[in-house]
Amino acid sequence: MVLILRDYMDTPPNPEIANYLKELKHDVHKGLLTQEEYNETLVALGLTEKKKSISDYFIEDINLDDPTVSKLETLYYREIFGRKKRKKDSTLINEVLVGKVGLDVAGAIWYCDEPTPDYKKCVYIDMMLVLPEYRGSGLGSRLLHQVLERTPSDHCLITYAWKPSIDFYRKHGFLTTEQESDKEDQFFQKMVLPLTKKSFDRYCREKAGNYFEGLEEIFSVLNKRCEEDFLSDFVNAVSNLSDTEEEHQPLSPFTVFIYDKCKLKHPLLSSYNSYNQK
Repeated sequence: MVLILRDYMDTPPNPEIANYLKELKHDVHKGLLTQEEYNETLVALGLTEKKKSISDYFIEDINLDDPTVSKLETLYYREIFGRKKRKKDSTLINEVLVGKVGLDVAGAIWYCDEPTPDYKKCVYIDMMLVLPEYRGSGLGSRLLHQVLERTPSDHCLITYAWKPSIDFYRKHGFLTTEQESDKEDQFFQKMVLPLTKKSFDRYCREKAGNYFEGLEEIFSVLNKRCEEDFLSDFVNAVSNLSDTEEEHQPLSPFTVFIYDKCKLKHPLLSSYNSYNQK
């Protein structure tokens, strides 16, 4: 699951605007309004400042019993389910990375390597949260990339994306699966980022051999022209991926979108950038 946390106003300026914001939040929950559109409305109404830059940020590991983790989890549960986290809520033994700008906490990601026997060779992203003033700044991409750097080379990344967050994952190369989940009237979609040819082939078998279904979703979300050259490069790279290349994660074609989002160089980005700039 991932959350790009919405802004909170302790005292809305008047009841009319408060009711209007409540309707907008409801639309975001239902997937009728994007988080970016909601943010733009807040800026237009003068209720929040424009997104902060995170050029001077750092990401660090944090202990699960740190009070900061509990506070962030509370914000997460309040946003999705409208309540605090309960003792009966399932909890994985996660690793947690926190993004900071100076001394200020800007966001966090919870993840776990092989959480259950059904998730062999998988790193599971349990939750992600970015605080309001840092949404759209690229912090979510950087948190995701830090998890990628910690992921064993023969693993894939898996998550259950909250409905408003599905596009975020698609933009980072995650592919949809047929598995869905509902909890307290909230919808979650299982998504996977293959990092090896084997995991990509497994994904395609589940999709009845349709290699391009997930890729077409990604390109449609990116609103970019899907050129045959890039798709050809991608599929050829997958087909010809050597064992040596699979041992070096940065050479994996499945990391193209994450690397591009983080403004990092990738061997396959030459053709991607050639039309990305048109």
